[in-house]
Amino acid sequence: MTKPAKLTAGQKKDLKKKEAFEKVKESLESGDSAATVLPESPTESLSEQQLVDVPPTLPEQNKVEIKRVIKKVKALEHQIEIAYEHSQFAVPTEIMDGLARLEDNYGRFKSNVKISIAGSIEAQDCYCEILTICFGERTAVLYKLLRRNMHKEHKNLTREEKANKIVRQDAPILAELKSVSTLIHDLINERGSPGTWPISFRDATRLTVDRCFHGIFVELRGILDAPYSTSATPEDVRALVRSVEKDAKFLFGNSTPGAAKLEMLSKAFDEEGASISKQKTFLLARELFPTKKEINGKARTSFCKKPAKIYELFGLDVLDAALQEGLPGWNTEPQNEGEGANNEDSDQSSFASTQAEALTTSNRMKSFYSTLKRKKIA
Repeated sequence: MTKPAKLTAGQKKDLKKKEAFEKVKESLESGDSAATVLPESPTESLSEQQLVDVPPTLPEQNKVEIKRVIKKVKALEHQIEIAYEHSQFAVPTEIMDGLARLEDNYGRFKSNVKISIAGSIEAQDCYCEILTICFGERTAVLYKLLRRNMHKEHKNLTREEKANKIVRQDAPILAELKSVSTLIHDLINERGSPGTWPISFRDATRLTVDRCFHGIFVELRGILDAPYSTSATPEDVRALVRSVEKDAKFLFGNSTPGAAKLEMLSKAFDEEGASISKQKTFLLARELFPTKKEINGKARTSFCKKPAKIYELFGLDVLDAALQEGLPGWNTEPQNEGEGANNEDSDQSSFASTQAEALTTSNRMKSFYSTLKRKKIA
């Protein structure tokens, strides 16, 4: 026995119309009105023009989704306008998608953010790429120098442990990511047309980056390159450190280890003033730069006969050796080999005192940084 074929939608509609017609026909034959048989639907009582004007009803969830899409479209339009005025803001889609995922998942790190250690490292890398494109390579170099080294802090964890371990709510890395996110957000959402300002937010940030970069890698490193020179004064170093500290905090906030080290050096100047020793000043300033193990150790032979590493190229090997030996005073010339034996006797006492001060300062700094490491703030 074969099963009856299923009716199509059109056939079902015709069947319903036929049944309705038969009911109307029966009612007319019995003397009843057709209105009692066929109830009037709301749409039948409206004219054709009224039917066109009636908007379709949507569930509440769909309304919320539409509002969210409209908000994203407006934000995209604003970014396109900025990209038109600043062509250098045109960035690869992959980087912008990464930034959008960060904002969607972590809400610009405002509060109550749950992020893993691996996620925080990914956020740092994403922000570093955005800073490179928005403000140039110098900004990325500054950020990598001053930011928190999450790889070093959690080097004993495996990849799976980094992906599963959640960062504490009061961890300084969250404050750092929030500051960098705010910097990028302020750039993208600069009010008005940036082209109408004599100095826009982008321009001011770039000027600050150039000044901070020059202060650290040219002026401060130039002073540290000549540890035995008497040209530098405590007043000059103090003014330079304060300027760099202000710029670093403006760019990346107060929670980066670099900002904390600069602030510590500024406080040392405030407490001791011009009487601060050269040994202590250079030792604190040295902490701002990476150690020998944190710098690429690959030797380069293309520009010199003797292979030189980046660590040696920056003069950090000479500085570390001088700090280990102990620096003399600000205005004390280094001992020359041609001096007589009379000067040697007088210099031995000053050199011994300098070595003692260097040892005391070094021990104090080691104790201080071990405390910072335990507290996870440096």
